[in-house]
Amino acid sequence: TKDDALDFQAAINFRDEMMMKIAPYEFRVKAITVDIELTKDIDVSTLIKRFNYAYSKIKTTKDTYIEVNQLLIDEMDQETYYQSHLQGAIDNNKLVNYYQPKMDPKTNKLVGAEALSRWIDDDGLVPPDKFIHIAETTGLIYDVDLVAFEKSLQMIKQLREANMIDEKVRISSNFSPITLKNLTFDTIKHLVEKYKVSTSNVSIEITETVVMEFDLISDLLSKIADFGISIEIDDFSAGNSS
Repeated sequence: TKDDALDFQAAINFRDEMMMKIAPYEFRVKAITVDIELTKDIDVSTLIKRFNYAYSKIKTTKDTYIEVNQLLIDEMDQETYYQSHLQGAIDNNKLVNYYQPKMDPKTNKLVGAEALSRWIDDDGLVPPDKFIHIAETTGLIYDVDLVAFEKSLQMIKQLREANMIDEKVRISSNFSPITLKNLTFDTIKHLVEKYKVSTSNVSIEITETVVMEFDLISDLLSKIADFGISIEIDDFSAGNSS
């Protein structure tokens, strides 16, 4: 009948409407395999640690397969070494700054530099991609950032006393989101006054991630800016700004 046809069409429309509201699901299967030779003569806890490390490597990528092989084990052992020695590197003054110059393309003159933290280990130079993420996960990034900031202030003082830079040249230091959430303005002010440097020569760099959490640190950044220290966004457009 006509009424039946209308009811049937209403049911079809309701079905179509509901289907549009159901979000599609995507399942990604990630596989971790292990070289059978590497399972011999090891205890279960070591095997589990290796699988956990492999999982931590693959879960943040689009890769669907990873093998626990000797190369991965060597990488894990190296990271474990860095984790256990980073605090000692901080305490024993083994963190140093390298400075990346900033040039004015019109005049080809130096206008600033960025302080980049490096670790001088017994086996040589440890690049930041090997220890910065460890510092962040262990909470040591605060100390790493403060060491780099203090060393940049020392450099500013030396360069000004040698008349190698003027008040327009700024040396910047990177502050991670974790550092900024635990940092106080008094700490910044104390270090700047300790080395008797002009705030016109001092700059801090923050990431876009920090900007996204601006409400949590807006008071701190305002005090730093009012103090005369410039604030720059590092790697702008690399992430959230898009």
